[in-house]
Amino acid sequence: MSLVESGGRQHPTAELRRLMGPAWRFAPGAANGITDVAGVTVGHSTLLDPEQGTCTGVTVVQPCPGVVHRPVAAAVHVINGYGKSVGLMQIEELGELESPIALTGVFGIPDVLRALVDHLLVEDPDLGSEKSGRSVNAVVMECNDSRMHDPRITRPGAAEVAEAIRGASTGPVPQGPVGAGVGMSTFGFAGGIGTSSRVLPLDGSAHHIGALVLTNFGRREDLVIAGRPVGQQLLPATATAASLGGSVIVVLATDLPTTSAQLKRLARRAQNGLARTGCTTSGSSGEVVLAFSTARGPDLAREPLDLAFAAVAECVEEAVLNSLCHSVRVHGRADRFREPFPVERLPELLGAR
Repeated sequence: MSLVESGGRQHPTAELRRLMGPAWRFAPGAANGITDVAGVTVGHSTLLDPEQGTCTGVTVVQPCPGVVHRPVAAAVHVINGYGKSVGLMQIEELGELESPIALTGVFGIPDVLRALVDHLLVEDPDLGSEKSGRSVNAVVMECNDSRMHDPRITRPGAAEVAEAIRGASTGPVPQGPVGAGVGMSTFGFAGGIGTSSRVLPLDGSAHHIGALVLTNFGRREDLVIAGRPVGQQLLPATATAASLGGSVIVVLATDLPTTSAQLKRLARRAQNGLARTGCTTSGSSGEVVLAFSTARGPDLAREPLDLAFAAVAECVEEAVLNSLCHSVRVHGRADRFREPFPVERLPELLGAR
């Protein structure tokens, strides 16, 4: 079995941003990713072996160093609950996140959860000890990649979680079909991992909001970019209606000082960004948003919170589009393929001269 550590075409997104024009009002951060929020890191591990039917992986988002010792404010919003994620109930109850966030395919949940818990037990010898009795709420979230991956052959586990954690870094995030995203389908194309960020200048300081998405949803004919139904232009002549089923996981990070209640409000606005891309949220779609803040301090006032709402919508919209623009052709189980989104056609699709 081959282990592939890469995946996305690293296309610059400058052309996409230029063509979007005034549709986006906020500037991106230096990396245009969730890692623009200080302390946040992202790592991937990709398993790809078409001959064995293997097309899956793990992506880990580290909220900040030592989060298991010092939890951060967090909130969860479930857009549609057809999903198997674990660890969300305690976040909903306590408003805190105390572990890295692992993303994977749906059948990888048990093994990835065990591996993440084992990692946290090593990291903090006090967890589960007779003296402290402390538990830990490990968070693992999923989309279903079984169209491209055979879970009866292999599932990601300890080695992949360890690799993703070991390789987690700041700066630009590999995107497209990489890590947890390798077996995903986005508007009928290879998609997977996308990320984006926005800078909010408040009170003389630059604050950040970042989004990382795991995209596995949408019919090709529904794709919208800059308000234009570009998916209609990409349909083959023999196209038939595809299932609307699918899922998306959204992870939001910010360095704005926000309460769990305010983060819940931010998480709800992620749906605005998804809708701008043509997402319709079917009944068989698992769509979950997890938001956290690395900052501590006075609660955010109403006016800057409104700016943050708008920035979330932009971040999520661009993150979805970035997952498409960084895609490559993916070969999965049963000789199935996912083709890359034709990013070179963006000027034509958006009517640019």
